[in-house]
Amino acid sequence: MQKVVIFISLVACLGLKLDVRTSDDPPECKGKLVASKELCSEVTPETKGKCEDRFASVGAGRYMQCEWDDESDQCLTASVPGDEKFCTKPVGPQPPKDGMFAWFRSEDASTSWVSKVGNFEGKGTGSDLKIETAKGHGAKEKVKFLKGTKSDKFDFGAILPKNKYTVCSISRYAGAQRKRIIQMGSHRNWLHGHWGGNTGVCHYNQWNTAHSRYGNKEDWVVLCGTNNKQVYDSRDGSTNIATANGKGFDKDERLYVNDGHNEFSDFAVMEIITYKKQLSKEKIQEVMAYLKWKLENGTP
Repeated sequence: MQKVVIFISLVACLGLKLDVRTSDDPPECKGKLVASKELCSEVTPETKGKCEDRFASVGAGRYMQCEWDDESDQCLTASVPGDEKFCTKPVGPQPPKDGMFAWFRSEDASTSWVSKVGNFEGKGTGSDLKIETAKGHGAKEKVKFLKGTKSDKFDFGAILPKNKYTVCSISRYAGAQRKRIIQMGSHRNWLHGHWGGNTGVCHYNQWNTAHSRYGNKEDWVVLCGTNNKQVYDSRDGSTNIATANGKGFDKDERLYVNDGHNEFSDFAVMEIITYKKQLSKEKIQEVMAYLKWKLENGTP
């Protein structure tokens, strides 16, 4: 069933129509269409918290409420049959698809998390493992993520490609227990993002960054690393913080949370993307722009 906007007759005999905006809505919640007429209006960040709906200008100083039609991923700005005007849901930057091996998106987060790319389904165990939607810790809008304690485990599957790879993620500490989060099994000494209370660190069978960075933080960490001496942390801008090459492996390797080395954490994971190639700096920055956009704008 499509969602439509219902108009209330102002003066029936004249056929005038009003939008469904109630009188107590703040005036600043009256958004306008952009010049291209392709995007639904967005209220300013300062007033977004006040406005639960979006509004679009229809001229003559009148505004129409804009509601998403889930079936078409668009929104309706009219309710007259045959005269529905659609505008496209705003979309942020997207990660490059070439060479993408696995993509665990925030919007798909689940205790049985299915990758958008490839044949992977992550599986979790533990009584406190759950999915949350919340803002804070660096997320300006609500984001969806997997959360657990040191007693909960998650297996993403063999999502780290053999030989050459790139790994990008958004993850954070979520409690007092702060050791590793994303790691391999005990047969490898490989970790990405967190270790011993430090954040924004990588050890791909040897230290690929300084091992002491941004200690004891619970903010979301946007981090991308390759095994050809490239690591980028969004907090350091476009600076390559890698200190050495990472190890490549002769087969695809499984990535876990709280499995493998006995260094477990209270954790939250929002997104993981892997590539079967070593992305260039420019392509890594595209991935990071996508991940940072989600923290700014929330999970779609």
